This record gives sequence, structure tokens and C-alpha cells, in this order.
Amino acid sequence: MNVKSRDGVAWVDHTLTVLSMVTDMRLQVRNAESTSRGFALSGDEGFAREFHETIAKISAAFAELKAAVSDNPPQRELLESIEPTLTRGWPSAPRSFGSALRGTPKASPR
Repeated sequence: MNVKSRDGVAWVDHTLTVLSMVTDMRLQVRNAESTSRGFALSGDEGFAREFHETIAKISAAFAELKAAVSDNPPQRELLESIEPTLTRGWPSAPRSFGSALRGTPKASPR
């Protein structure tokens, strides 16, 4: 194989790797949403633990994804722009989960 072909193959491999990382992260985000709903509906502490474990996986996966696209400014900027949206509810979730686990009444929905 010539150098140009090897370079093309490397870029295709890199692209497929990044797409796989995005797909895996999307599944983790859906799992976090599902476990938070499960906890809200049941109060089962297992859902809260799974939520926190999933959030840790998402944080690590997002950092890996940012590193994988660090050589591409538009992709890096896109990830940086969505990070606040992705993580916006996470800081409050542990407090609300903790309150529910201690038996503190939840605020009624409006």
C-alpha cells in the first residue's frame, strides 16, 4: 500500500472510532435518564447507585471523545459547546437523590 492509501485508511479508522465512541456515549446518556426516572418513580436506591456509576462513565467517555477530536478544531468546539447541556442536571441530582433516600419529601411538581 502506498503512503496516501495508508493515510486514508488511518483517517477512516479514526472516524469509525469516534463514531463508535459517540454511539456508546449516547447509550450511557439514555441509561442515566432511565435510571433517574426509575429512582424518581420507585425510590429504589439501586437506581441512584446506577445513575452515579453511569454519570462517571459518561464523564470519562466525554473526556476520551474530546481527546480523540483534539486535532479537529470545529469538532472540539462543538463538543465544548454541548458539554454544559450534557452535564447541566448532574450536580443537583446527587442532592435530590440523597434527600429522597433520607426520606425528605420531594417538592411537588408544578
